[in-house]
Order: sequence, then C-alpha cells, then structure tokens
Amino acid sequence: MRHEIDMKKFNIHTDMAIDVINNKKVGIKKKNRVFGGIKVTDILLSNKNKLNKKSGSYVTIEYDDISDYDNYKKVKKIFRIEFEKVLKKMKFNRNNLALIVGLGNKNSTPDSLGAKITENIIATRHIKKIKKLDKNYINVATITPGVEAQTGINSFEVIKAVVNSIKPNFLIVFDSLVTNSINRINKTIQINNVGINPGSGISKEYQEISFDTLKIPVIAIGVPTVLSYDNILVTVKEIDYMIEKTSLLISSAINDYISNI
Repeated sequence: MRHEIDMKKFNIHTDMAIDVINNKKVGIKKKNRVFGGIKVTDILLSNKNKLNKKSGSYVTIEYDDISDYDNYKKVKKIFRIEFEKVLKKMKFNRNNLALIVGLGNKNSTPDSLGAKITENIIATRHIKKIKKLDKNYINVATITPGVEAQTGINSFEVIKAVVNSIKPNFLIVFDSLVTNSINRINKTIQINNVGINPGSGISKEYQEISFDTLKIPVIAIGVPTVLSYDNILVTVKEIDYMIEKTSLLISSAINDYISNI
C-alpha cells in the first residue's frame, strides 16, 4: 500500500512562481497556453503580489517526458520560442554581449544543471576579439563560478567582478531550482526577467543576482531538481539521466539561437 505524506506540516521552500500563485490573487496575472500536451504559463507579478516573489515576468514550461526524441524536440522548440520572446521584451539585440552564467555545484548531481548547461554553450567573445566572426553569431562569454564551499568566493562576487571587467549588456543565468511539488522535478523550465537568489533554498545569506544589484538586465532560467522541506532535500532516482537530458536540451536550444540556426 502506498503511504501518503502530509506535506502541510513541513516548512517547504520553492523557487517556482507557479507553485504558489493558486493561493493568492492580488498583484497576479496568469495566462495558460497548451502546445501538443506541453503547457506554458505566463505569470506577471506586480509590486502588490503577496507571494514573497520579486515583481516581473515568469514563464513556466511544463512537460511529461523528454526521454522520447519527439517530445525532446517539441520541448526544445517551445523553450527556444519562449526564451526569444523574453529576450525581445527586454530589448536584447544580436549585437549585444551576453554573459552566460552556470550556477551550482557540478560535483552534486541535483545542483549541477547550471554548470552542465554552461559548459556546453558556445563562447564567441574570444574569437570576436581577434577576428570578425560570422555576423549571425552573438557575442557570448560564459563562466561557471562554482560554489563558495569549494572556492571561498560566493557566486555573486565572481559574477560582479566579471561584469565590471567585460561589461556585458545582458546576463543570462542558469541554475537548479527547488519546488514544492514532486511532479515538477525535471519536468518544468522557468524563465524570468527578474534574476535569482542562488542558494536561497538553503540560506538567506546569499545576494541576489538581478538588475538591482548588477545594473544590467538579468534573465534567470532554471529547472526544479529537488523538493525541499525542513532542511531536507529530496529528488528522484533517475536524476542523473534527467540532468543530462535537460542540460543538453537547454544548451542546444541556446546554441541554436547564438548561431542563428
């Protein structure tokens, strides 16, 4: 017999706007779209929202499976479309320099998504510095800051130093997220235009990565890989495989955009 756990008694954290919007109405606009079984939810939070979430736009893509090649292609296509929509709304153009950041700990599977995505992204800035690259390619630099426990430097400090040095026009940040729904683990992609507070599921001490702190537009893209309650992190048994598939899907879509395929 399956044993059900009553999660209401636990202190549960979530990075996902979609996890908490159903209980609140003030300051929230929500619109659902469905494409071949893939659900896209547009969430706009005003300054009056009561969700303890930063005001701005959150796009959530929900799907059942990407292990099947046809589903993988569908999700990749929809992710790219939604990603480009966010870029367009933020007035990104292909002449801008984009700094792409992969957050997390690549030695911890549930926290390795950001690093795995970024390691597969095409970096072009070094080529553009020495010769003319095909004008279809975007000017891109990438970094994976690691985690403070390994480097002694927190992610924000690394990112701020690089931003001050190379002066990108945009920041695109990838990270593993926390959800309050086991059904969303590795089956959801969130894109927002407000930034991210890395490590917020574990500690409140980390500084957010956003326009407010760095003075450049920030797009944060994440996938929930764990459920968190009372300082306990829970994930699914196929996490290794799903991280590989999801990181490949996202990096491949971003690379197609960078090279204008």
